Amino acid sequence: MNKKLFRISIITKTPLAQIETSTKTDIYIKKMPVYLTERGMFVDMPYYSANGWRGLFHRVVAKKLISKAFEKGIKFSVADIHLLTAGGGSNYSVQDYETELKVKELNPVVSLFGASLAIKSKLAIGNFMPDKKFILEMKEFSPENKESYCIPRFIDRQMIITKDDLKENDNLNFRLFLTKEDVEKWIKFVEENNKQRAKDRIENKNSEDKTKKGSIKFNINKEFVAPGVQFNSFIYCKEDLTDIEYGLMLLSIEDMVCQPLGSSSSIGYGLVDYSIYDEDDNNIIVAVRKDECLVDININTNYTEKQNYAINKAKEWLNDIKQENILLSKILINNAQKREEEKNKIKQQKAA
Repeated sequence: MNKKLFRISIITKTPLAQIETSTKTDIYIKKMPVYLTERGMFVDMPYYSANGWRGLFHRVVAKKLISKAFEKGIKFSVADIHLLTAGGGSNYSVQDYETELKVKELNPVVSLFGASLAIKSKLAIGNFMPDKKFILEMKEFSPENKESYCIPRFIDRQMIITKDDLKENDNLNFRLFLTKEDVEKWIKFVEENNKQRAKDRIENKNSEDKTKKGSIKFNINKEFVAPGVQFNSFIYCKEDLTDIEYGLMLLSIEDMVCQPLGSSSSIGYGLVDYSIYDEDDNNIIVAVRKDECLVDININTNYTEKQNYAINKAKEWLNDIKQENILLSKILINNAQKREEEKNKIKQQKAA
């Protein structure tokens, strides 16, 4: 039976953009059709995907284990790192139940998140959907000769222009993000620049006297979710967790809440506050970013006795980590080869 482990709420502190697709002029965030009974219509609702959050959380949990292995001088291959951080891709085939149990006992990261076709994961994570209080806030559009439609008010767009020669226009202070007035001013500059260059050609001016070309090589409209929007999700387990697995999750969530989400984190996107509740709805982790400096974050925990016990068991396991807990790729590959050889042997016997 599936059991909910955590309920998660995040509130965007800076723009949030998880990219779905793009064209030459537009970048679109992830959305899914949601039927709003109150309006009697489907709306493209932005969300943060379970797969995106799960993948980042997977790497955060694996980093704890890998860092401790490096500290202890344990040597392992790139294949082992890939197995721990990304599940190993499609490199590993289905294993027998005995081998799966053995690998899960050796390594809680692989047990929690699985490994390709070889090991089933214990965790499932839901998409982060906007809180109900935000969903009904809509902007309505009625284009000419087209059916009217709605989009959530908390979706916004920003024009991004990157072009070195913007710096060369004395009438425009270069910025990465420009206002509508800035763009109109720049377009006017380009038009005048083109007219002057055409005039220079008619007058047959030499290259030194010609007006230097000014143009926009790259401009794009980027969608994002505005700051101040709440999204909700959950984590549940498909199988019972060991104390070590549960404790490792709790330790890693404290690191996870510091991570930016989505794209453009280099320009400040994706910073969020967290409130995390356990299966009994106790608010066990609160992570709030300071308004004066959003990269600073206060993390407050309120663990139960059971949760503290699990955390201590996870710390003990990390401190006692051995090479056999890391070198898992060979176990899976060798066992898969052995199973294949046995199948071929049976085929040959039947053919004979």
